[in-house]
Amino acid sequence: MSLFLGPMRQHIPGKKELTEKSGLLHLMPKKEVYIPLVAGRTLDFDILVQEGDTVSVGTKLAETKSGFYVPIYSSVSGTYKGIVKRMHNSLRPQNHMVIECDFKQTKVQSFAPLDWQSATREECVDFVKNAGIVGLGGAGFPTYVKYMKPDGVDYVLINAVECEPYLTADHQLMLEHAEEIMVGVSILMKAVKVNKAFIGIENNKPDAIELMTKVASSYAGIEVVPLKVKYPQGGEKQLI
Repeated sequence: MSLFLGPMRQHIPGKKELTEKSGLLHLMPKKEVYIPLVAGRTLDFDILVQEGDTVSVGTKLAETKSGFYVPIYSSVSGTYKGIVKRMHNSLRPQNHMVIECDFKQTKVQSFAPLDWQSATREECVDFVKNAGIVGLGGAGFPTYVKYMKPDGVDYVLINAVECEPYLTADHQLMLEHAEEIMVGVSILMKAVKVNKAFIGIENNKPDAIELMTKVASSYAGIEVVPLKVKYPQGGEKQLI
């Protein structure tokens, strides 16, 4: 008997109406940013800037010495003030680089841009590697590693369910950045050598389903799939 669909199922109020009409917010710190020197289990980094250096948004601050390669870039512009140890979401004190903000948000090009449509599969994976993209599930696993050997992959599945009560960030992201999402999905399809991708969205987001379906029609092989509203629909096994 399924606890999710059977007679013992429990309805969890979504409370989505509290924020589902609110736009994405762009926040700035009041004074300083603390950037953790943590990449999964790796704590050993080469520091690429000196205390007192001026940095911009996109300045490479550090990179791992061992294990999987992970670069760390500045998310603000300002002055690098050194390293302090403070609590981290790993529940233990970790080293953090301190950037004192100048609130100008000047930017630099971190690395050369890539035309993903003419690039090879390997070049797309290297781009993800150089961008320092890691998973947000807690382990911080580098994303590029998952795409290095894509043998046996049939489809790309995109989890746009957001079944948890109160959360609406993914919903709003689809409404404001649908085109960029489709480009990202197309790049992932190329990286794993498949011609089909599915984007799963729960039926309580009809505006996102409508917009994403419309935008996906211009991209080969991408299909938006409306799903029943149930918890935990966004879990990996439930989604599959």
